[in-house]
Amino acid sequence: MPIDYAKMQREFPKQKAALTRALKKGHAAVVETTRKTIAQWNETGCWPDDWARWDRALDDAWWDAKSKYVKGELDEMPAHVSCNDIRWGS
Repeated sequence: MPIDYAKMQREFPKQKAALTRALKKGHAAVVETTRKTIAQWNETGCWPDDWARWDRALDDAWWDAKSKYVKGELDEMPAHVSCNDIRWGS
């Protein structure tokens, strides 16, 4: 599959903005946004150089959710998810 660089350049700023919005909403939003973004990367044929930004966002959102769970603000502790988990379907 050839890499669609033009599509990647068009979509990447939108993907970063979506991640920023998701971080403000919480863990579930970050996981969902990351799932959509990884699907788009796979369709495009490449991942950006700073794909780890999404992995860090998943970690940050999970730690935030864990803190809320410990404080009693969440009823269930969400599962930790990484980009590799999403990419490979774990």
